Order: sequence, then structure tokens, then C-alpha cells
Amino acid sequence: MACERKTCWRLMEKLKKAFPRLPVCLCADSLYVCEELIRKEFWYLTDLPGTRKNAADLIERGRMRWKIENEGFNAQKKHGYSLEHLYSRNYQVVKKHYYLIQIGHMTGQFMEAWEELFCNEKD
Repeated sequence: MACERKTCWRLMEKLKKAFPRLPVCLCADSLYVCEELIRKEFWYLTDLPGTRKNAADLIERGRMRWKIENEGFNAQKKHGYSLEHLYSRNYQVVKKHYYLIQIGHMTGQFMEAWEELFCNEKD
């Protein structure tokens, strides 16, 4: 819908004004299609220079980033890290707890990758 497009541009202007030097790449899909009901439309928002030559590369990198973040949050929520549980109402405590979850998750990923490399070299 036209109102979504206008809102999107307002958001991008606010982000650029608040963070002028921050490179941002947002990957999102439209809930309300602009034309036909069966058409699905994707908009990629970035302040990186986009051309026809690098459009496919930017889209692929955005999808890779989304996949990494989505899989990481899913693991932290559902596989023993208890990210969804609120252990405190104090913002600073919650933030520190989240950092510890991130460190623990990253350490677990390193250990899994190391085990795969170590076991493959022994064989």
C-alpha cells in the first residue's frame, strides 16, 4: 500500500539522520502487496551504493545475514540458552545477561566447529 511506502521512506530518513555514518541493510518483505493479491514483493533497504551489477550480491548478502541472525536467535531461544525468559526487570541486568548468552552461544559454536575439524583430521 502507498501508506507503507511513505512510512518506509520516513523511517529511512530518520535512520539516516540519527545514524549518518552507519551502513544499514534491512531485509523485509511486504505484508500488504501493492498490486495483485498473489504477488509477493521484497524491498531491500540499504545505504550501500546499489547498481544493477551489484544488486544480486547485495540481496544475497542480506539473505545470508538474515539467516545467520535468525538461526542464532532460534538456537538461543529454543536450545538451552533460555533467551525468552526474563530473569530481571532491570535493563542493565538484562543487557548483561544477553551478552553472556551471546558469549556462551559463540563459545558453543567454536567448540562444535573445532570438534568437527579435530575429528575429521583424526580419521
